[in-house]
Amino acid sequence: MDLADIFEPTEDRVLVKRDAEAEMFGRIYIPENAQELAFRGTVVKVGPGKYNPQHDKYEPMYIKPGMRVVLHKHLGIKIDPDRDDLWVCRQTDFYGWVRE
Repeated sequence: MDLADIFEPTEDRVLVKRDAEAEMFGRIYIPENAQELAFRGTVVKVGPGKYNPQHDKYEPMYIKPGMRVVLHKHLGIKIDPDRDDLWVCRQTDFYGWVRE
């Protein structure tokens, strides 16, 4: 069984599958020096949102499964030491996403 199938992110965390390297992301060109610091991927799963104790509920997530995102490579955490394509990060770690 694949780790992506059984892993469930908590709070405002997001599971991202890293894409193969490419210079173009949709219609956006990522310069070579920025490619060293960022990677692109697809959101696989999202947590329920950050808990707000004042309102006793979770804040909704604006990142959704299937979104294509750009993330700084030093902010995410690899969840499988044998694979380089599954990362967990917080939704506030993303530079942005591309609508396709």
